[in-house]
Amino acid sequence: GQGPDDVSFVSWEGSLTAMSHILEVGARNQFEGWEARFDYDGQRADGGSYINVDRYEASFKQLWNLGNFAPPLLVLGTRFDLAAVDSRNIVAKLPSEYRVFYGGDENLRGFGRKVLNNADFGYLTAAYLGFELRLIEELPYRLEPFLLYDVAKLGDGRYNLNDPVFTSWGLGLRWASPFGTLRGSAARGEIFNEDQVADSYPQEWVYFFSFGQEF
Repeated sequence: GQGPDDVSFVSWEGSLTAMSHILEVGARNQFEGWEARFDYDGQRADGGSYINVDRYEASFKQLWNLGNFAPPLLVLGTRFDLAAVDSRNIVAKLPSEYRVFYGGDENLRGFGRKVLNNADFGYLTAAYLGFELRLIEELPYRLEPFLLYDVAKLGDGRYNLNDPVFTSWGLGLRWASPFGTLRGSAARGEIFNEDQVADSYPQEWVYFFSFGQEF
């Protein structure tokens, strides 16, 4: 795949997560609360690696029980993600885990998994905002339909975002089964302010089916 064919390095990794108590106790059926997370990965040329690079990623998720009904009727979810790779090395030298690839049911659900890859070089900066409106306890068999919308900008430079704006819109269905959460979605990806690289990405309907994945 992307990156050097043969490489050895020492990587420093760390993460910090904080969440509200109501989200923690309701992990099986998430209706309200918040979660914040920060991740760091890094290498140093004088510490067992061949390059200097830092990768930062911060995310925040908030769920609202609209109307404060009990049991909930509508749940609005919002999620914000920022990713940045700081390195003065040539991008081709970076291992794939130090590049940003977008698309998939974790972010832009209207594009295939890691389809937004900057001609296989990956991106160095990303900003993402996602929304999901889910209907609770109104359909039989605990089926929960939802509407979704995602928007993101990506950049091939350090702390810089390119002009194209990537969006996804669509709908899906969630089932909290006795053995875990099953989700399916259908979303269309669209690109505004396209540049030469973004022009090669498909804009079409994309379908996902997942087990254990949550918004």
